[in-house]
Amino acid sequence: MIMEKVLRSTTIYKSEDGREFLTEKECSNYENNVLKKKKNIVHFSYLTDRDLTETGRFYYHNYAAVYIKGYDDCYKDVLMQYLLDGYGRLISENVQGYGVTSMFSVSQITEEEYFEKKPNIWGGSIMESKQILLSEIPIDGYPENIKIISKHINKYK
Repeated sequence: MIMEKVLRSTTIYKSEDGREFLTEKECSNYENNVLKKKKNIVHFSYLTDRDLTETGRFYYHNYAAVYIKGYDDCYKDVLMQYLLDGYGRLISENVQGYGVTSMFSVSQITEEEYFEKKPNIWGGSIMESKQILLSEIPIDGYPENIKIISKHINKYK
């Protein structure tokens, strides 16, 4: 038997972010349904539950992804509304009742930091961090969505 050399080629479709697909349709669907949505997601780190007895430091370091369809630029406000719904107020008494302090701290972060999800270390203990998605629709690769906009704006219900 004589060995035969067979040369084959395959066309690969590469999406904007470098992901590879075997068909143009799969690649197009990914770009239209995932990448377009990702452009409208802003990621945040938020700290909650202050120690009001001694240090004033926050116990929990959590992560939020906020998706808003369209060009609205109120991503942080959507997260703040979620926090306000959960805590009922933005401010509280400071350490041992002296002065006033914020109930939480919010910072914008990268998508990579969101998925890395570093926990808060408090007094040698690792405090579990959570990730949330504030969005009216589910988004692949993210936790189950929490609807905040439609909860407060009748038009989106």
